[in-house]
Amino acid sequence: MTPQPVVRLESYRLNDWERQGSNSRVPRSSLAPILRFAEMESYVQIPPDDGAGEISGLLQLGVAREEQPHYLKVMARPETNVAPLVSFGLGLLAARIGKGGSCPDNGVLAPVRTYESPIDRRLEEAGFANLDTVTLLMKEAVVRVAEPALVPAVR
Repeated sequence: MTPQPVVRLESYRLNDWERQGSNSRVPRSSLAPILRFAEMESYVQIPPDDGAGEISGLLQLGVAREEQPHYLKVMARPETNVAPLVSFGLGLLAARIGKGGSCPDNGVLAPVRTYESPIDRRLEEAGFANLDTVTLLMKEAVVRVAEPALVPAVR
């Protein structure tokens, strides 16, 4: 479960969804601006019962066009098994790399936050290794605001 202060800081608001290509909008990523992709795609995972029409997972896939890694971002509800979503994304990348062209085989970067477990374990099962940790430091402060003083009207 995501800690409440982090939810407030990292929550996706309407302006956090950016246009990728001509038809899709995806959540902005802290890594997407520094990586240049030939293609950016999004896919959703829908629960098998599909009774409520809810989305249980989202896959954001960036295909590299230069000497940089491809990008795989998975977001999901805590109860969702994301293994099929990860396999699907890696299959798409493998197909594009197999075609050659401007899609080099430079590896795949898959950022995941520590509180997004078990996504990290599903990525490890698919062959990913933990390379580094980025720490988000935040401090909540309560600040008293003085009531504005009433100023008499000047005539």
